[in-house]
Amino acid sequence: MTELLRPSIYGAQHPIHVIPMNREETEMQDAIVVGHNCESGDIFTPAPGDPETLNPRTLTKAEIGDILIIE
Repeated sequence: MTELLRPSIYGAQHPIHVIPMNREETEMQDAIVVGHNCESGDIFTPAPGDPETLNPRTLTKAEIGDILIIE
């Protein structure tokens, strides 16, 4: 929310990638990506053009310590 407002304002879509650290991961899962502010607008996976609707993305399964890149 403090770094990237476009998704929460108008449902902008940005590519999202999980980079596994110190392991090889091939399993995929649907995920909702949120920021660190715990606010209703701190969502990085809204539906295209609709910031009020959540739209899960299929991403590499993440674990604590992995890196998440939002382009």
